[in-house]
Amino acid sequence: MQARRIRAFTLVELLVVIGIIAVLIGILMPVLGRARDQANKTACMSNLRQVMLAFMQYANANKDKCPFGARLDNPGGTDLPEDWVHWRTGINNEGLWSSAIAPYLGGKGEGLRNILRCPSDRGEDRITSTTGQYNYSYTMNMYFEPRDGYFPAAGGPAVRLSTTKRASEKILLAEENERTINDGFWAPGNYVGDVVPPAGADPTTGWVVNWDWLSIRHDNSKKEADPPSSTGPLDALPNLGRKGNVCFADGHVDFVSRKFAHSPQYLMPRVP
Repeated sequence: MQARRIRAFTLVELLVVIGIIAVLIGILMPVLGRARDQANKTACMSNLRQVMLAFMQYANANKDKCPFGARLDNPGGTDLPEDWVHWRTGINNEGLWSSAIAPYLGGKGEGLRNILRCPSDRGEDRITSTTGQYNYSYTMNMYFEPRDGYFPAAGGPAVRLSTTKRASEKILLAEENERTINDGFWAPGNYVGDVVPPAGADPTTGWVVNWDWLSIRHDNSKKEADPPSSTGPLDALPNLGRKGNVCFADGHVDFVSRKFAHSPQYLMPRVP
């Protein structure tokens, strides 16, 4: 009786199979990564939309004005009851759950933390400030700050939300870059000396960009360098063509270029 021969892979065949699997993984990984980031981008846009709805409800209950900007340099370095997000100890040590918009986002549920954090924001690249780390992803345009004296004079007096000029083009909330975000207050730029160009002139004349950059994590997975220690002209801002998530004063969310997000005509609520 003849013994049956058992067929086995040769070493060469095994190496070929391993090589093919490696090639397939190399092809699929970037595709899967992009798909995951697109899902995170969509979830992030949904978060911004929910935060904006909470802003609208807050304004409806507070003479049509937005909450405070949750600034790093609040008096005493603490959260104020009117701050839109309490990112330090909060009121009576309640932290995030005492935020001004918390009642409109489910109160004290743990879901509030998820709404305020982009799924792609893991925090490892954040700059830690001396007053504590800002652990959320979104910030409020300083030109909507309702307190007098807390925005450049060129912005004019605080506006009521419903009187914003061209509200569908004015950014109120933004997903801020992980290397610049340090509080809930977004300072995207200002006019040098608060000198606004006359009507009909180039609106970017005399405009300088501050340190608070729009996040482009959903359009460019590469890490960015630390921001410069001083302001500069708009055209000197890195990655001007890359895009990020913002929410406009009329409530809609969009994916816009960094140049758009830092241009004065899309930031100042009183500019026609």
